[in-house]
Amino acid sequence: MAFGLFQNGTLVLSVITGIAILLMFFVIYKYKKKTTRFFRVSLAAIAGGAIGNFIDRVVLGFVVDFIEFDFVNFAVFNFADICVTVGAVLLFVYLLFIKEGKEMMKGFDDNGRGKNSGNE
Repeated sequence: MAFGLFQNGTLVLSVITGIAILLMFFVIYKYKKKTTRFFRVSLAAIAGGAIGNFIDRVVLGFVVDFIEFDFVNFAVFNFADICVTVGAVLLFVYLLFIKEGKEMMKGFDDNGRGKNSGNE
């Protein structure tokens, strides 16, 4: 978890991460023909980073961070963190600036519920 939060919650984080990974792969597979490659690559980058950290967490009980810049005061991180961050930024760009993503977001109201989901 970011910046050492939830350090003693290895089991909880592992379960949540496992569910999130399965959900991302389900969305990639289920909606392959309805989504763009850009969207699928962004989800795959997030899932790939999550898998890397998940393996560390399950095998070692913690995530190994090894990239540190001495010239700037910033947290130590790893390659999986980079994948999650880049994937999240790509997903953000997709949802806000790319036509298909903006259309996807139009299907939700201000509370995040589907407009046609019967929750009115």
